[in-house]
Amino acid sequence: MSFAGMTVPCSILLLVLLLSSSPLCHGDGVPTHSITAILAASPDFTDFSAALVAANLTGKIDERQTITVLAVDNAAMGRLRARQLKPDNVRYVLSLHVLLDYFGDAKLKALNGTSPMQAASLFQASGAAPGADGIVKIAAVAGGGDGRRGVAFSAADARGRVVFYEKSVKESPYYFAVLQVSDAMESPAAEGKAPASSPAPSPAPVAAPVVAPSPKNQTAPPPKPAVAPSPKNQTASPPKPAGAPSPKSQATPPPPKQAGEPADSPEADYQPPADENGGHKNDAGERRLHTWSVGAVLAAMPAVVFLLW
Repeated sequence: MSFAGMTVPCSILLLVLLLSSSPLCHGDGVPTHSITAILAASPDFTDFSAALVAANLTGKIDERQTITVLAVDNAAMGRLRARQLKPDNVRYVLSLHVLLDYFGDAKLKALNGTSPMQAASLFQASGAAPGADGIVKIAAVAGGGDGRRGVAFSAADARGRVVFYEKSVKESPYYFAVLQVSDAMESPAAEGKAPASSPAPSPAPVAAPVVAPSPKNQTAPPPKPAVAPSPKNQTASPPKPAGAPSPKSQATPPPPKQAGEPADSPEADYQPPADENGGHKNDAGERRLHTWSVGAVLAAMPAVVFLLW
């Protein structure tokens, strides 16, 4: 075929047409990628690829020019299913495995002995991650018990639980990389669980207010019944002896007489008997006693005169 006076082989023209229509490049020369096509090349990632499709993440991965996908094999996906997470939380965990930067094999090996790096994930970019819990830490750490060293990935809130870089599956330098890691990352924020090491403080118990009883609702206690004295505890007073004079009827003895004082007359010494009530007899008895005393005095006067004579 001749073009502008030049002969161009048909094979060259066919190659140019194929390159211009190839899906591996954008119009600006940036290579394109299909995550499902890359994962389909290995039977170890069928479960991971199906999970990305079910979570509607394949389109978000393919539309980005610079990206790194941390793929896990079918065995690791079985352990992820054993966590029994809700569909939204499974999507958040898978979004943690999509880093919004390029990390190829050479770049990871250069981390040996250097400071750890951080990368934003698709979980962080979605706005569903609280705070900075969608950030993924990348660092060179000691591996298993054999003392080997490796590159570890962990969520910002993983509390030291890490997964290790295994191998590179597919790379396009400086644009995208698909890497295999040892397990699905753990993240309390992505899984919808509270951090085990820092549980939320429980609220302080609030004491119930003490309500004073209303005076209207108060009922006076019933009066206690009067207790009759027991007959056993009662002591009968001893009977008074018959004929015993009442204390009121006992006369007070007269004071002693002074020397030279004339003796009292019989009438003066006479005390009327007391009645049964402790008092003196009635007025009629007193008048008869007075008449008898005067008669006795008159009768005794002659004898007194005779003696004085």
